[in-house]
Formats: sequence, structure tokens, C-alpha cells
Amino acid sequence: MNIRVASKDDVQEWDSFVFSNNKGHICHLYYYYLTKFYDKNVQLINLLSRKGDKIFGIMPLILDGNRLISFGGPLVAEGYEYLQYEFIKYVYKNFLTKLRVFIIKQSGLTIPNNDLEWLKKYGFNPEVNKTTILRLCERSTEDIFKGLNKKNRNAIRKAIKHGVKIEKKCNSVEDFNYFGKIHKIANIQKGRKPYQSNYWKDVWYRIMANYYGVADLYFANVDGKRVAGVIVGRFGKKAFYAAGSFLREYGKFQPNNLIHWEVIQDLVNDKFELYEFGDVGINSPDPQVKGIAKFKLSWGGEIYDKVSYYKHSSILSRILDNMDGLKVAYRIIYRKIRNKITGGNTK
Repeated sequence: MNIRVASKDDVQEWDSFVFSNNKGHICHLYYYYLTKFYDKNVQLINLLSRKGDKIFGIMPLILDGNRLISFGGPLVAEGYEYLQYEFIKYVYKNFLTKLRVFIIKQSGLTIPNNDLEWLKKYGFNPEVNKTTILRLCERSTEDIFKGLNKKNRNAIRKAIKHGVKIEKKCNSVEDFNYFGKIHKIANIQKGRKPYQSNYWKDVWYRIMANYYGVADLYFANVDGKRVAGVIVGRFGKKAFYAAGSFLREYGKFQPNNLIHWEVIQDLVNDKFELYEFGDVGINSPDPQVKGIAKFKLSWGGEIYDKVSYYKHSSILSRILDNMDGLKVAYRIIYRKIRNKITGGNTK
């Protein structure tokens, strides 16, 4: 059973293996890396293991400078669990001496923690973040609505009262381009750097929505104008909040609350098991991150650990990678200075 770097000729068979594996996740798909690294100069070196003309294991990998990153880690056929270790050995032999850090991350839909705990045997150190997941199995929308906090329920009612309308599953290239415009304005308003303008068309429309069919775009309208958008990723019967933006001047109409409520109702009707809202920085010093966390937690979901595993080449490498506090402080200071200079002007 040999391991080699996959090529574009392997894409269709690779993705079929992911969709057919009961432990497969959206982050194992061949082109998923584009959702994270579209605007970076990275190298795709996805690994696969096959015997004859059949794939028995895969491991998605991205080389970002001197960091090697795997979203989801190895995925192997039932009965071939030993291949997980073979993939790690292959990376150690061929890449580790050239790297600063080897990272295996959970992304998109959370992978059960015990699926990756075996990495500790290979010297990987866990880093725990938090995510919030709303369970939908065998629950009515009435029951879920009662589980929202009072402020969220009132916001949904307010949006309906003010005539906010939701457009569902707007999955054309024009729709994703429009979402990109909202995203750009919203991030400038927040003092953040937006994604490249083609990102939403090239990645979320062409790849995730059109090619894979695992993404849906929703819009909220106020007086006929699209003022907010949310992209929902889904894989099997699990869905997650992939991206969202709204125009600040329309925030008083609570468009985000109503969008997510419509998404949840659709997921319940389609018999989905869960809706994951993603990372929640409960203790973050960044006010924006804390505000987002508060919004996500208002939906009554449970908080779960989201564990990533790191293998550093040296103690210095670990120190450099753990300087997140300085990065956060820089972002906060940058936003304050920029907003003071521009007055939050989006033009």
C-alpha cells in the first residue's frame, strides 16, 4: 500500500472516497483548502494511499511557508486504521525537517475529539478552542425557538414586524458576487481586511456551491434592498455557519437574526442533525470577537471543545506560534486608529 501526492487526475475519486466514508467531513474534500487560503501563495500536497485502482486513505495538506497544515487529518477506510500512522510517518520523513510546525486542525464541522487523540502518541500538543452547536434531531421549530434567549426571540419578531424578507438558497454567480460587495463594505466598517473580490465567486460559488453542492446563500432584504447575507455549509446531515455579513446602518432591523432563524427552520424541515455556529471566543480581549460569540451563544446551542494538534520543530517555534495576544492587540489598535482617521467611512 503506497502513499503518494495526489494529482488533479485523482480529484473525482478522492472526493467520492470522502462522500462515501462515514467519518468524512467537508474539510476532507480535495478543494476545501481554497476556503481558507484563496488569497495566499500556498502549495497543495494532498496525500493518498491506494492499492491497485482503489483508494484506502487520504490526508489533505497545505504547505503555507514553513507551516504544514491538514484540515481534518487522515481519513481511512474501515479496517485500515494503521494508515493514519503511515501518513504521519510519511510527513515526518519527507517534510518535518523543513518545517516550523505541523498542524492538524478541525475546521468546518467539528470532528469528534477522540478521532484525533491518537496524535498525542506522535508528540502532537492539543490546543483547545470552543465552538457552539445547536442540536436539531427530533426537535420542532417551536421547541428550538423557546430555547433561544429572550433578546434573540425579540430580535426575530422585530425583523418580521419591520418587513424584513429572506431570500433562500440564492446560489447563482451574481448572488455570490453581491454577497462579496456586502462583505467588503461590512468589513471596512469594522476596520477589518475583506477577502479578495473574486473569493466568493471563485471559491464559494464555483467550488462549494456549484461543483460540490455543499453551500447555500441566504439574503435579508429591507425595502427591496439586500442588506445582509449568510452562507451555510452542509455535509451529510450536518450544517455550519460558513460566513456572514450585514450593512451596519441596517443592523437595527435585526436581519442576521431572521436569516439564521430561516436557515434553522429549513434545516429542521430537511431532517438535519445539527447546525454549528463555529468558533466562540468567550474570553477574547477583542470586543468584536466577544460580540460575535455572544450572538452565536444566543441560539441556545451547546459549547464544545474544538481541538487542533500542533507539532513544533523547536521550542522557539512554539513560542512564536503562541504570540496570539500580540496579534489580537495589534488588530484592536489598528481598527481604533483606522476608524478614528476615516470615521468608519466605507468609501
